[in-house]
Amino acid sequence: MKYQPVEIKLLAHIDTTSFDEDLWQFEFDDDISTLLLIDYALEQFQQNNIQAQDVYAVPEHLSEQVGQHNLGLKPSEHYTFTELLQFLIFTQAADVKHALSNMLYGTSKKAHLILSERANIYHLNFKKEGIRNQLKHLFLLIKNIYTYPAEIRKLFFIKELNFKGKSYHPQNLLMAQNVVDVLYLSNSFRKIYLTFFEENQTIGFFSFLDDIHRAEHLIPYYHCFQAQTVRPKVCSTPSGIINILGDTYFGEIYTEKRKARGQKDALQQYGYGYSFEKIKAFLGEHDVNIANFEAVFSLENQSPLVHKKSFILKANAEQTLAEFKNIHLNHVVLANNHLKDYGDPGLAYTLQQFDQANISYIGAGTNQKDAHSHFEITFNNKHYAIFNGYWHRDTAYLDHDFYALAHKSGVAGLNGVLLEQIGRYKQSHPEQKIIVICHWGIDFKPITKEQSKLADILTQAGADLVIGHGAHTIQPIKVINQKPVVFGIGNAVFNSNGEYTEQNALPYGCIARLDLSKDRLRLYPIYTNNLKTFWQPYPVNEDDFSEASSYMTSLLTPENYYAAQDDLGSYVEMSF
Repeated sequence: MKYQPVEIKLLAHIDTTSFDEDLWQFEFDDDISTLLLIDYALEQFQQNNIQAQDVYAVPEHLSEQVGQHNLGLKPSEHYTFTELLQFLIFTQAADVKHALSNMLYGTSKKAHLILSERANIYHLNFKKEGIRNQLKHLFLLIKNIYTYPAEIRKLFFIKELNFKGKSYHPQNLLMAQNVVDVLYLSNSFRKIYLTFFEENQTIGFFSFLDDIHRAEHLIPYYHCFQAQTVRPKVCSTPSGIINILGDTYFGEIYTEKRKARGQKDALQQYGYGYSFEKIKAFLGEHDVNIANFEAVFSLENQSPLVHKKSFILKANAEQTLAEFKNIHLNHVVLANNHLKDYGDPGLAYTLQQFDQANISYIGAGTNQKDAHSHFEITFNNKHYAIFNGYWHRDTAYLDHDFYALAHKSGVAGLNGVLLEQIGRYKQSHPEQKIIVICHWGIDFKPITKEQSKLADILTQAGADLVIGHGAHTIQPIKVINQKPVVFGIGNAVFNSNGEYTEQNALPYGCIARLDLSKDRLRLYPIYTNNLKTFWQPYPVNEDDFSEASSYMTSLLTPENYYAAQDDLGSYVEMSF
């Protein structure tokens, strides 16, 4: 039977008595023998039929598990029961499975008999050709595995593996974070995640049609917050204007380095009031002005990431916030790759400082639900929602611990929860406009395939306008699913030296200005090569506008936009 694609999102507390939901009847033909073996091994350990330090010697004539994923056990090596079960849960490797089976059963014939009997207990079919299993029966097996005492599960459900001096990433990244316990089934079509959350004793079954949805973000959220709605942050714009700025940071860390080399810069010479001087006219007192704050406030002197991360950006809270207030920068988005440069304490302190300064923010929080709050704006009886997320990076997830997951603090992931959040919001508010501000892209590089794919999903889900930043330079605009996607607006005031010449990148950012009275977007290019401007960006001249606008509109047709000029500068305009 050909596999029919289906997306499964099911928490066990929906119904585990009558199994009335149709999804419980979902059939699968994955090999359940590994799960049965794990269940049996845990039972034997609990009953003291085998001890944690019992040793298994790999036989001299090791039968190779050809064509399968193997960890690399070798003849005459010795492993404890604990190690083998840890390895199996972490990797599901064929050679480890074979070794643990031999240790527990002795012969393959006995293994088949015991596992068949165990499968019958759960009304599951074990290695019977053409016969499929139902999800409701698999639930009983998974429930039993997760019912073993927490101290037993903690012994065997490890988060990292070092084998023969080499560190291994888990077969699925959910295991790498200390949020949920994870088992899984997989075949050539999809992976079914079988998860458990200790705090509320929920068991989850999840399978996603596309990896871009990122199980790592969705599953913790479903376990913790599935029944809770996210509260919006209500904003007021008497003028009907929203200004969106890209990466923003006064550059204290860069200034320290220049000072150490005896080099002068704008912050040393003129202070915090200088760099915004030529673009602050965009930021009206009665507008909603939003910048991507690309740094963190912290009381700590040393970052926990000092040997893990190339750029750690710390800002002066008092001076930064005073200047933000002075130029009417009254909102920030925080989902980016620097907000947790000083760990959880830095993030908590940053949010506290913005709260005290009465500067509203989205994109980060002390838990995953709060991180996914959004701005809500009403103007002339029209409603707008603004969402913010940082795309999934394995490094940010595994090594830097940047994302808010369940009750852990962090930034909002662009993948996963946000994609679903937008879809649900559009379904319940079809007449309202949705704007998504994304932090994505590779420094100084063109649009990536992943950006394009995410933009396609966002606009299908319900986004009416997508505005991105993160590459430190402008990227082109596309119309995707009849919606404008501005892939990159580059920097606003971001006081690094910049690498435009070395990277052969255009030295421009732009300010995105939304007029809610007409649902029009204007993009004003600004010149952002700090070594040429002495860290003071300004609206482009005629020649620079020609270069910047030509690049930004290179993927558009003439009917999608037009170019003009007003008292703020030259701009590209389109509807949204």
